[in-house]
This record gives sequence, C-alpha cells and structure tokens, in this order.
Amino acid sequence: MPTFEITGPDGKRYRVTGANAEGALAALRSSQGAQPTPAADVSAEPAPEAAPAKAAAPTAVYEGALLPLTKMSDGTRQWSVPTIISDTFDALRLPEKVARGEVDPMSDEGMRDVLGLAGIVTGSAFPRAGSTVLDGAGRAVPKAVRSALKADGVPIGEVASRVQELGPAGTVADLGPNLRNKTAALATTPGRAQDTVVDALRARQKEAPARLTGALDETLGPAPVPSYVEREVKGNMRTLGPEYDKALEGAGPVDTKPVADAMDADIGRLRGDAQTKLKSVRSMLDEVPDPDAPPPVAGAPTGPVLDRNAATLHQTRQAIDGMLDGEQDGNVRRVLGAVRTQLDEILGEAVPDIKRIDSQYSELGRQRDAIERGQTVLDNGRTAPRPAELRDEVAASANPSGSVVGPSGVAFRLSQGARAEIDRLVGTKLNDRAALNSVLKGESDWNYDRLSTLFGRDKVDQLYKILDNERAMAETENMALANSKTAAVQAAQKEINGPGTKGAGALRSVGNLNFGDAAANVLDKVTGGISTARRNAAHEDIAQALLGRGEFTETSAPAGLSKTGFSLGALIDTIMQSAQPEQKPKKAPMTDQEFMDAVMRDYGT
Repeated sequence: MPTFEITGPDGKRYRVTGANAEGALAALRSSQGAQPTPAADVSAEPAPEAAPAKAAAPTAVYEGALLPLTKMSDGTRQWSVPTIISDTFDALRLPEKVARGEVDPMSDEGMRDVLGLAGIVTGSAFPRAGSTVLDGAGRAVPKAVRSALKADGVPIGEVASRVQELGPAGTVADLGPNLRNKTAALATTPGRAQDTVVDALRARQKEAPARLTGALDETLGPAPVPSYVEREVKGNMRTLGPEYDKALEGAGPVDTKPVADAMDADIGRLRGDAQTKLKSVRSMLDEVPDPDAPPPVAGAPTGPVLDRNAATLHQTRQAIDGMLDGEQDGNVRRVLGAVRTQLDEILGEAVPDIKRIDSQYSELGRQRDAIERGQTVLDNGRTAPRPAELRDEVAASANPSGSVVGPSGVAFRLSQGARAEIDRLVGTKLNDRAALNSVLKGESDWNYDRLSTLFGRDKVDQLYKILDNERAMAETENMALANSKTAAVQAAQKEINGPGTKGAGALRSVGNLNFGDAAANVLDKVTGGISTARRNAAHEDIAQALLGRGEFTETSAPAGLSKTGFSLGALIDTIMQSAQPEQKPKKAPMTDQEFMDAVMRDYGT
C-alpha cells in the first residue's frame, strides 16, 4: 500500500496511506451519474519517526471534488487527491482509448470522461461560491443574462416588477440595450434558440397594432369618426327648424327701417368687399315684388318696400351667418357683424321664444366647431392652440350658450376631436412605433400640457407609459429581426457562445493559444458534437430567460453545479464545515446513506 508524507494545514507533517473504500465512493459517483471506481480511502496521523501506521481505515470515504479532503464515516477528516485530477486524467486519455477501440465514446464510461473534460474546459466543473440567481421554475439564470442585467443597471430584485410595468407582452429582453444585444445575438446565431427568439418576437410584433389600439381605447375611450360626429351635430341643428317655424307663427310685424337707413349710409362710403356684401344684405330686407299684384296706383310711391315679415328677417339673419362663416376679411366681418346684432335684437323683441331656440342652435354650432378645433391640438402649425389658449377655451366652454341650462358639451367635443386625431396618427404610424411615440409626444411638453387639459393628467401619463413600453418592445424586435451584425451584437454572440464556437479548427485554436476552443473542437470530433449540443442547450436557456417575465430570485447557495446537476460546491462546503474543530460532543458517525441524503437534501438539485 503506497505511503507518502505531506504538510497539513496545521504545519505538521503527516504520513498518508491508501485503502480501498468502494462502498462510499460508489455512493458519491452514483449521485454524479458516473460508474464507481476504486479510490484511495485516506487516513492520516502526525508522523513521528517511530510512530506505527494507523489501524485499518474505515470503509466509508467521500472524496473531495476540488479540495484535497476526505470525510471518513467515523467523522474524521483526511487528506486525499481531488476527484477533479483523476477526472481530468481519464478524460485526456479518452481520444487514445477511442483510437485503440478500447472505449466507445457513447458508452457510460466514454460519456463520463467526455462530460468530465467538457466541464473542465468550460469551467462548469469548478464550483463557484457566492450567490446565484434562479428563475421561477428554480433553474439557474445563465451568466450572460445576469451580466447584461448588471450592465443595464437592473437589480435582480426589480426585474419582475420592471417587466410587469411593460405590460403583458413585455419580457426581460426589453429592459435595456445589453439585454437587447444578447437577444439579437441569439436571433442571428443558427440553432434552436434562434427559432425560439425569432418566432416569439415576430408573433409579438404582429400583435402590436391590436395591443396598442386596445390600450388606447381603454385609456382614452373609443376613437370617434369626426365626419360621423359632425353629421350627428348637424342633424340636431336641423331638428330645430320646426321649432323656429312654430315660434315665428303669429309673430307681429317687424320694423327694420332704422337699420336699413344706416346700411344705406354705410354703402355710400364703403368700398370693396365690405360694400358689395353690405349691399347684398340690404337687398334682403326689401320685400320681394309680387308678379301677380295689380299695378301701382298713379301718384303712389315707387321703389322697393321693406319687408315687415318676421320670418323674412330670420332668413336674412341666417344668410348673414353663412356669409360670415369662413370670412377672412376683417372689415367685412366687422360691418356684417354689426348689422347682424341689430337685426337679432329686432327679431328677439318680435319673437320672444326665438332666443331659447337660438341658444340651443348656438350650442350645437359651438360643438361642431369644437370637433374641428380638437383635431388641431397636436399640430405644430400657427393655427394650433398654445397650451394656455387651449386651457382658456376649455374654461370658457364650460359656460352654456344663452339660455341653455346645464354645462356645455364643447369641452367633450374638443376631446373627441383630439381622440380622433390620435387615432389617425396611430393608423398612419402603427408600423413605426418609435415614430408614433415622437409624433404624439412632440418635441416639447406642449402636447403633454394640451392633452392633459383635455383628458386629465393621469390618463395622459398612462398613455405616455403605453407609448414608452411599445417603443421599448419595438427596439428589441427591430434589433433582433433586422439581422443586425453590429459590433455590439457580435460581442454579445461571443459571450453567449463561449468556448468551442464553430469556425476555427482545433489546430488554428491551438496556434492562437485558444486551448479551450481547441479542446472543445477535439471533443466535437471524438464524440460527434457533444460540446455543440451543450452550447445549443445553453443558448436555449439564455433565450428562455430573456423571453421570460423575469421572476428571478437571488440566493446565497453555491452557484457551481457539476455536469450531472450535483453541487460540487455544496459537497466541498459540507466537507469544509465538517473539517472545523468540534465545539460539541461528537455524535455517532453517519452511515454512507445518511451522509449522501444530507448532502442531496441541502444542496442537491
């Protein structure tokens, strides 16, 4: 039995002897998915010159995966050769064994050595102390995702809440530029993960129009069609016609002579459009000759006669309203406006109930104008209202017209016009959500102030949040689906691919001192692509994490998992704890099964 001396952590010299401990070693390797092999059961004691060797070692031993420690079934700790050294030796001899036909690379023995070397090359065989991040299903979140979250300044504890703020379609990939780069790298790297990312983002992109319009309807209400609303208002205005006819029935004669005389005087001094249009209105006040009337009596006055019918005066007033509608000449508006006011007073005295009807008609006219006005609030031209002007208009619109009882509907019609304009902009920019965001928000805070006046600040904040969310998701989709090959995406590809990326051969990798790549390429040749399969599986894990809702939790358990899922870090941690000086009376030693059950219960997966 070989014997050698080593220096222990206490500085003393120890003599170490080996003994067969197949039972305990078989239990440990069984948990790791490997076949049991003989190993050195180590016992040690201080080695004075004449000290005899220790009695036969117990039969239960547990090798250290990385540290040179072994726990005996009786509770003692001894030095040993780490398992990782023997695994590495076996794995490096695999190509020679395969070439000689001694080992089938797909057999249990061959796969054990292949996975051992692959774990050593990629670093997965080495336990990493510290915290780890798990997703909602309890799986470890890939390092590429964790590093991107850190680079984007997203704490692990806030990932889920930030994704939730994006809405039901949001994902972890939308939280920052580094996460988008990782997503784009997967979308441009052939493999199953590419299909996963591309299919998911294309489906989400296709659903964007319905998602956005639905969110707008929920926030601001359904969008009206302006022409339909105007048609409704004009229809209500027409229904007032019979009421006017009823009010004019039985009205007494009207005297328009003072107004007509003043108009004749103004016509003599005015020139241009004001004179022409005033003449037209003056002629409307005259009575239309009856072609069937008998000829005038000799000596009777000739010339036009003023019409004393109240209904004729009402028609004249409506004609003036039509002439003023859309009139740009200020002088014409001043002259005709004065005449209209005088005729309105005469008509009101002759037909008292007409003022009530006028108020209703005026209210409907203001609503019709408000629909048009509302569609201009997001414009950038000179006719668009400034935020202060719009606030004044809304405040003034609260007052009803004339004798109308109750609040005015002008403010509501203004908001309808604005909502219709938002719907139009969405319809024309829906496929470019970044441009839509810019159009609705504008280049300053004017649009925010104007929309807040019409819809309320809370609803506008919600609207802007929807726009921001859609823009963030659109940026992710555009970067991933545009097949981008920018430097940032290429760097992300390199990170998610890790060692063993296809492209350079094994000899070139060695020449470039890329020994990890060289080893992985050799393994691919020997095992039929095992490292490529591992890389593809890693890519799929990254894709699932990026496309998820970010229900991540950070734990303080060791993060390094062995190739079989058994925590080597957990095993080392257990051995190190047991190696500390005992503070309590020793308990009875654990059996093989008790020790393995304790390790797997506390640290196993």
